[in-house]
Amino acid sequence: MDKLIILCLLGDPTLPPVSVKHTGGFQVDIQELLYNLNNPNCEIHIITNTSEYSPKLFEKNNDIFIHRIKFSENWLDDQNLMMENFGIIKSDFFKIMDKIINENALIHSFYWLSGILAMEAKKHYNINFVHSVVSLSIGKTLGGDFPHYIKQFEYEKEFLLNSSKIISITEAEKEQLQKYYNIETDNIIVVGREVAPSYLHPAHNFDGLPKNIKHNLNEIKPVELIKCRWWTQGAYTYVGRLQKIKGLHHIIYAWLELYKQYKNETPPLWICGGTPKNISNFRLEIKNYIDSDLLEECEKTQKIVWWGYLDSAGISTLFLKTRVFIMHSQYEPGGRVILEALASSVPVIATANGFAKDIIKNRYNGLLVEYGNIKELYLAMQYFMDETIPIVELKKNAKKTFLIQQEKWRCYSKHFEIYNELGLLSFTN
Repeated sequence: MDKLIILCLLGDPTLPPVSVKHTGGFQVDIQELLYNLNNPNCEIHIITNTSEYSPKLFEKNNDIFIHRIKFSENWLDDQNLMMENFGIIKSDFFKIMDKIINENALIHSFYWLSGILAMEAKKHYNINFVHSVVSLSIGKTLGGDFPHYIKQFEYEKEFLLNSSKIISITEAEKEQLQKYYNIETDNIIVVGREVAPSYLHPAHNFDGLPKNIKHNLNEIKPVELIKCRWWTQGAYTYVGRLQKIKGLHHIIYAWLELYKQYKNETPPLWICGGTPKNISNFRLEIKNYIDSDLLEECEKTQKIVWWGYLDSAGISTLFLKTRVFIMHSQYEPGGRVILEALASSVPVIATANGFAKDIIKNRYNGLLVEYGNIKELYLAMQYFMDETIPIVELKKNAKKTFLIQQEKWRCYSKHFEIYNELGLLSFTN
């Protein structure tokens, strides 16, 4: 039987994404892959790491075998310290591999630590591996940030050249792989990303009608409904980790400036992600950057709402009353949440990173702004307060943009074609 071994250290798929510390889009990547894997002739093994939330070294979940390498909690906070213990990690990894490897096995690694281990496995077991780029160190560096591990770039240059195929999510990422890592074009496959069904098939259309319900002439027509303030007020919505690198402090600052001018006419700001502890810590972190008294005033009146962790169905529901989605990351390799918004017919304000750089067009499906440019961000948010803008067209264009990209990418069809090419013959078109 074929065996697919998914290496996703630092990305345990059993944890809810953008919930507790050290979770984010990485978890969604693995969860989405597992959701789309429907091959009874291939045994699936996950190799990840323990955490305080997932301490079990082994478990079986829906016919998927999950193996965890024991990690100290301080390794998760300090990846340089983690790599000082790489010998232990590698030894435990080989113990797991000894039990599960066979002639029909392929490794699919995610993120740089798993890439290193996949390269070591190739040397030790003569096994092929395909690597999915999650967050390149060069991307962070070019974006003005720093890798979590000081030698990440050096290791990336080595294991990427040893991989059979590299799965990338954007054209910009592909260009970085070619320019800075000397990867041949044919070895890089751009697959984009899919979204959960709840985004493509929300509870109702943006005109308010449930799916499969034909419009009744006696009801308010969608084009007239757009004129109804009680329907179209909407919100500015942010979804993601509560971190400065995501630009959330700038979003809050710009929104507060908007509120100072327009008061209650300002659409509310909805912030999705994190636990109550994360939210409390972030509020303390930004207290010297924003007007804390004004923030508290707006929180009391529900003009600013911290939603905390929500699953895809919950976020999809909020998108039904979202006027524009805002992402203001300093660096973003992809930005899956942009695709989720577009798929939900929600236009986007974003910095020119990842997917936004490739597919957001000004005043067609959103607006692009410069990171940290509060004036630009303010004006972009102000633009979406204007009741004369063609919001219906922007919404239609948002959905159209995602559907075109979805067809172009063929995300999981391409994954399975690669698996087949590299020896897992049970994956067929």
